[in-house]
Amino acid sequence: MLGLFLDGLRAAGIRNGLVAALDAPTADFVRRQGGHAYVRRLRSHTGSTDNHATSGLKFAVLLELVSVGASVLLSDVDVLWLQNP
Repeated sequence: MLGLFLDGLRAAGIRNGLVAALDAPTADFVRRQGGHAYVRRLRSHTGSTDNHATSGLKFAVLLELVSVGASVLLSDVDVLWLQNP
């Protein structure tokens, strides 16, 4: 699914997409596909790293990026971009 998401970013002409990867292998995959990745290890309060447990933690990454002055449009990998916003 991540590969398809990256294909969609390229097709839409989005050059400044950044994937917040939860581990190094995911970041490596993104970079091999020509994308940009930021490795950010997240763990829920229970220690779980499953999809539902980490979903709410993405806002911690959002806060980090906004606090350094980045403009952020948050998207999940199940979104298809048809044009550059």
